[in-house]
Amino acid sequence: HDCTDPLTAFAFVAACTSKLYLFTNIIVLPYRNPFILAKAAATLQILSDNRLLLGVGVGYQQEEFEALGVNYAERGALADEALETLRQIWAGGAVVKQGRHFNAPGNEARPAPSPAPPLWVGGGSDRALRRAAEFGDGWAPYFTVPTNDPAIRRAAVTDMAHFGEKVVRLRELRAGLGKTGPFDLSVA
Repeated sequence: HDCTDPLTAFAFVAACTSKLYLFTNIIVLPYRNPFILAKAAATLQILSDNRLLLGVGVGYQQEEFEALGVNYAERGALADEALETLRQIWAGGAVVKQGRHFNAPGNEARPAPSPAPPLWVGGGSDRALRRAAEFGDGWAPYFTVPTNDPAIRRAAVTDMAHFGEKVVRLRELRAGLGKTGPFDLSVA
């Protein structure tokens, strides 16, 4: 993509502003080691006075996965693992976890941000909704043009009525997980 690295760019923005929230829409989790991402995001969260909204997703462009040497078929599992690991890292203390491509035998990332950056999970598929309900503080759907193509309607949001259907499903999923706290929605 023709864009800057979001965390680097937002460090500059955070230094020049005091009220703007910094929303990464989105960082593809399988591209990054969760410990490096946690450290970079925690640093930005602290230096920005808690203004980071970490928008994350699974990714869909197979060519990018190939260029980075990341197995495209593992992207969902890697994203789930990263979400779980980010939460563990930001909670503070030693993290003991064997991942698919890392081994943390008691690593502690400091400083631990307080509060941790909110995680807004991107995507419009059923799995993205489940991931947002399970791990997220918010949902950032992937919007595309209106269509009757069932494959696109499963993976993206095509209009506001479709968005409404997804929100109902998201609320059901969160209720089923016993999650009743605040939850943000993005229509960007």
